[in-house]
Amino acid sequence: MYPTINEKGQITIPVDMRRAFNLKPGDRVRLQRDKDRITLRPYKTLELDDIVGMLGKPPNGRSLSLEEMDDAMKDAVAEHVMSSLKRDDKA
Repeated sequence: MYPTINEKGQITIPVDMRRAFNLKPGDRVRLQRDKDRITLRPYKTLELDDIVGMLGKPPNGRSLSLEEMDDAMKDAVAEHVMSSLKRDDKA
């Protein structure tokens, strides 16, 4: 497969490749340079709807609000940063 670069520097991804990777108009892709090779990969960001239920039902049976999830993530990041700083101090 040898797509041609047009005058605007664009190429068309063949339909079979778009289908195989479920690429739709407006989707983003990631280009990566590796010596003499260019790699194109689908770039998908996860939305909250994509991950809901991924971990199963909460152990205590209670779902968290978005604010509670946000607070939990902030706490986890802060804990990670603090533990990283403690490891750096020991080194």
